[in-house]
Amino acid sequence: MPLFSRLFLCLVLTTCLPAAAQFASSGDERIHAELAAIRTLSRTSTADALRRLDALRARVGKDTPYPLRREVLRIDVWLHEDAGQLARSYEAERQALQLAIENNDPAFAARARLGAVRQLLDQNRSSEALAALAEIRAAVPKDAPVAVRYALEHVQGDAYNGKGQFDKALAAYLKSLKLLQDEPDESEGRATAMARIARVYNNIDNPAKAIDTTQQALLEKDVPMRTVGRLQFTQGIAMLKLNRGKEGIAAFNNALETAKRGKLTGLEAEVRGNIADYFLRQHDYARAEQEALLAMKASERVTDVNMILMARANLGFALMGQKRFAEGLPYIDGVIADLDKAGATADLYAMLDEKGRM
Repeated sequence: MPLFSRLFLCLVLTTCLPAAAQFASSGDERIHAELAAIRTLSRTSTADALRRLDALRARVGKDTPYPLRREVLRIDVWLHEDAGQLARSYEAERQALQLAIENNDPAFAARARLGAVRQLLDQNRSSEALAALAEIRAAVPKDAPVAVRYALEHVQGDAYNGKGQFDKALAAYLKSLKLLQDEPDESEGRATAMARIARVYNNIDNPAKAIDTTQQALLEKDVPMRTVGRLQFTQGIAMLKLNRGKEGIAAFNNALETAKRGKLTGLEAEVRGNIADYFLRQHDYARAEQEALLAMKASERVTDVNMILMARANLGFALMGQKRFAEGLPYIDGVIADLDKAGATADLYAMLDEKGRM
């Protein structure tokens, strides 16, 4: 059963953001302190951090200093992505772009434009994403902050990974890692870059190297739950590639527990989908159906189309594997129609092939 090539879309990290050290009022200082508390809370609970950020919005107005308003939107972007609410994440990115333009900040305007590139990647439009990214690169100031250059390389790697150009993807991710290599306070950014690198090693069928890379990333200090969960998930995929099924499922379950503890809805949906896919590959169709139903329930709480399609496809194949064709075929045919409409040719052909063999 084919895995959909769901991209680990670039999280727009808070790493490398310039600190707003001086503010005009004690109210601004309190907003700055609250943002720091929200970032800390996000390491353990995305949902709680979002609630606290929503409460803070009432205190942030047009007279709030630009660096604080910009940081509110930056946090908004990646918290909603962690929650699997991609539409909200992209909307926050558009607001960040408008704010950066109004404040004559070309570096962070370029960073905000990456939201549109990430949206193209989510729609499996990698070629268009690369073209848009080239335009953004041309407008980035030479003295752009590390945060901007880091984000550019991440999205570049994601785009090449989506096109199956894994050597170029690896080069981009390694470049992003090098940008942070000597930064003492960027352990999260380094761990995130290594998670991307490990993913590429899985894609080029070097799972042993993928496991080594994830283990190295987990040695970084204070790695937040969202990154730990991704690393555990990547370890699980590598273990399965090495035919170490029990260890692979154990790693998936670790990632699932991390996702539930951190209320990382998007990650939970993705892990559950891959657990269902594993049991399909084992021809344990009854267990696959159970897991696919859980994946469906999780995917319906997010706005990630790829995850929803994967859950529906897995459920359809699980039902067909039990010879319940009348129940399973509508799911499969619906996914095929959606893939055809989206122009996702590779996934479409894989689905048609698998349907024929079933």
